[in-house]
Amino acid sequence: MKPAEMVTRLTARGWVEESVADLPKNRLNAGAKACLSYKGRLSLRYHPDNGYIRLMIYGHGDERCFQIDYEDRLEPVLEHILSVQEDLSLDTYLSQYLAIQAICPVSILMVEQFL
Repeated sequence: MKPAEMVTRLTARGWVEESVADLPKNRLNAGAKACLSYKGRLSLRYHPDNGYIRLMIYGHGDERCFQIDYEDRLEPVLEHILSVQEDLSLDTYLSQYLAIQAICPVSILMVEQFL
């Protein structure tokens, strides 16, 4: 999926496109071709050249990051994220991790290691 298609698909569901150039220059964001946020508590960085999405979850002064290696399962991953976007939070991230793991490989990244 081209970055523009990703942006169109998510903005149609309430996500806001952010400038990739404005992301902090660190290994967490290196290679991102699109960045979108949802209500200031979710941020999705699309890395099509590497075959993954990094989904940031914010709240309570903390953050978590999923690296979703979507392989050929990008559509089901996006559908899942869109279906849970209202409920996805730090309180539910472990259950969502397991739900995404049923679709494709996913890791929980330690954000501090990439800064």
